[in-house]
Amino acid sequence: MFQARENSQLLRLMDELSSLKKGGHENIIKFTSRAKIFQDELFMLGNPVDDNTLALRVWSGLPPEYGMHARSTFVWSAMKSEVMSSRDLMATSPGTLL
Repeated sequence: MFQARENSQLLRLMDELSSLKKGGHENIIKFTSRAKIFQDELFMLGNPVDDNTLALRVWSGLPPEYGMHARSTFVWSAMKSEVMSSRDLMATSPGTLL
């Protein structure tokens, strides 16, 4: 019974990570935090997601208004840094790097 529940949770988390999209009213900090939570939970279930895969999922989930350069710059900065201040995140918000 426990194994079935764990497998169900694993499949749900993998599906949520693979279909990760930034919500229209969700700020970028909440969006990347949500992705990191999925990564942490999958790790705890014995199915780790490497940082490159997580960065790709986040990059793919950003809306077009972030632009190619802004998306690439933001994702690699955010995913490679353990702590990123709100000021740094706001510098990569839509329109600032386009």
